[in-house]
Amino acid sequence: MQAVQKNWRAQEAEKLSGDIQSRLDKLQNPANCSKARLLVCNVNKACGFGCQFHHVVYCLLVAWGLERTLVLESDTWRYSMGGWNAAFEPLSRTCSSNASDIYALPRGPWGPAEYMRQTQVIDLPIIDGMYNRPAYLPLAVPTEFGRTISRFHGYPGAWWLGQLANFIWRLSPDMQTYVDNMRDKLGYTHPIVGIHIRRTDKLELEASFHPISEYMSYVEDFYYQLELENPIGQNETRRKV
Repeated sequence: MQAVQKNWRAQEAEKLSGDIQSRLDKLQNPANCSKARLLVCNVNKACGFGCQFHHVVYCLLVAWGLERTLVLESDTWRYSMGGWNAAFEPLSRTCSSNASDIYALPRGPWGPAEYMRQTQVIDLPIIDGMYNRPAYLPLAVPTEFGRTISRFHGYPGAWWLGQLANFIWRLSPDMQTYVDNMRDKLGYTHPIVGIHIRRTDKLELEASFHPISEYMSYVEDFYYQLELENPIGQNETRRKV
């Protein structure tokens, strides 16, 4: 029974994910960019890579909420001289921040809803400086998806943000080749648990100290659950962290 429920949840999640990814692709690729309603986001928020990735997720979330195509400015990205598209697939195949016609369109800053409805291109501020924040910011979930997600996932807000992250985190061909070669070189196999433990600046300003043993308790839970799901008699899973 447990296996049946797990398979059903996976199928429901896959079906809804496919629908969301298709709609994101349509939103991000208007037939005529010069006539589309655009939201411009600069990737260079003053923080590290993980924080900047969260920033791009936020930008795409706002674009979804406003029903605008997100245009990502990344020519001067600190992590790549080639910009975002050197590491990831373009967020749009039809709209680029390098397109000269974008800069000729009516453009303005984030502001009151009525003002933005009348402005074709809006420059999005970082979330820290955003006023008049919309109700669809995290951990809100689109009403049309909320009930369905709650049937197969215990944290709908996280699953929804994961869909946006999934659309953004599509490696470019060169980066995918690099990752594949590195995986083969390291002998990377599944299952494996990766842990990111922050110290230094995080402990100074934002977070309290958590010992490694606290992280490892969740790793143990993961492997215990995995072993419970394995058929009886199957070899014990080799635990890798």
